[in-house]
Amino acid sequence: MDPNGICVIKKFISINNSNYIKGEILKKIMQDINEIIRNCFGNYIIQFIIDEWQEIICEDIILFVINNLKSLLIEKFSSKVIQKIVDLIGKVNFFIFIFIFKSLFINYLF
Repeated sequence: MDPNGICVIKKFISINNSNYIKGEILKKIMQDINEIIRNCFGNYIIQFIIDEWQEIICEDIILFVINNLKSLLIEKFSSKVIQKIVDLIGKVNFFIFIFIFKSLFINYLF
């Protein structure tokens, strides 16, 4: 991923309003999200998608971030995505969501 590729992907995301195409883009991103979110250029794509599509469509991205919160927080580029999510849903809602999510699935984590 490079700066030129980011421009192309951002333009493609901006001009396509079809839910089918959004779903296909999201499927493709979710296949490699671990690498994309940590990439110095890829994290911009994730942030752009969050800005464009908001939390309803980005649910899979948000769940990935919450499930991998510890490792993503210490990474320079992925922490920017976390900040974007917090800005989107609000700090209080973000922490409540993490608490509820962890509480519901605590038996499966250990």
